[in-house]
Amino acid sequence: VPILILTVLKEKANVVRGLALGADEFVAKPFRPGELVARIQALLRRASMTNTSSDCPSSYDDGNLTIDFHQQQVYLRGQPVDLSPTEFRLLACLVRNAGQVVPHKTLLTWVWGPEYVGETHYVKLYIRYLRQKIEECPKEPKYVLTEWGVGYRFQEPQLAVAL
Repeated sequence: VPILILTVLKEKANVVRGLALGADEFVAKPFRPGELVARIQALLRRASMTNTSSDCPSSYDDGNLTIDFHQQQVYLRGQPVDLSPTEFRLLACLVRNAGQVVPHKTLLTWVWGPEYVGETHYVKLYIRYLRQKIEECPKEPKYVLTEWGVGYRFQEPQLAVAL
């Protein structure tokens, strides 16, 4: 369940304490109603990515890479891969849209929230982290492919076509 703190206590120490205690979002008064609604929608959207849905698979397994979305666990060749929560959300978003290009803005909105839409360097940095953990050769990725100027695409091995 996402937790949003709405408070009059806006000092940095209170923000840090609230987030450290488990809040997902912190909004201090005064706030703009539109911003509050956008933050709530972002929380619900991120929470729905981890919920069970009939159109979302509960796992992915190609014999090399295994992902359990419910347990948020990833295995590469049977060995556990230690992903941060952000890395896992990024991978989950890409895998659930396998074969399709996911634009930078979509990744930023789903993984970090709508307030990060202009921060494309976040996506690039975390894609690099992800590739280092799941790709055999991160400089020649087979799973997470770059679509220059647009975004990224998760390529399932059986869909790869030799040219």
